[in-house]
Amino acid sequence: MRDKPGPPDATAPRRRALLAVAAVAGLGGAGFSWWRTRQRNDARRVADETVALFFRQTLPDSNGAVFAFEQLRGTQVVVNFWATWCAPCVEEMPELSSLATEMRGAGTRFLGVGVDNQDAIAAFSRKLPVSYPLVVANATGAFLAGRFGNTVGGLPYTVVISRSGKVKEQILGRVSIDSLRKVLKSRDLH
Repeated sequence: MRDKPGPPDATAPRRRALLAVAAVAGLGGAGFSWWRTRQRNDARRVADETVALFFRQTLPDSNGAVFAFEQLRGTQVVVNFWATWCAPCVEEMPELSSLATEMRGAGTRFLGVGVDNQDAIAAFSRKLPVSYPLVVANATGAFLAGRFGNTVGGLPYTVVISRSGKVKEQILGRVSIDSLRKVLKSRDLH
């Protein structure tokens, strides 16, 4: 005896449509994942190139003496981009100065990169001395901050470079000293 064909399965087209949607979603998710991975890798590459560019800089300090960034290589570096006219920058500097003194024994160095002119930074450093060098970067400071990821050009902007030369942290705006201390004391995973 032969089996009689039954009525057509009404759920088959719906099942095929769901499978097609799932396949498209899976491909979209895979594509998004690939894109995100590529974006992260590109950002890391740019950050690494920027660190190399950073260490090649020589700029005048607040007294006019040449400061070679190369001397910071191999240490954990806190780079604080600031300006004398930036109120949040000026407000955080005494706390950054205290933290710089505290972390110096652990091999962490701080550097203030002034997006300002020599006269303004020299006058500022006489009025409010800090425990770390202040260099005069003018437009070079804005360029470096942008390369480090500060796409909006806001100040203050702080970057932590690990001992191995990788960007460890980027902070736009006034730093939380407690949060920065935790970043500085965390293990260098790079």
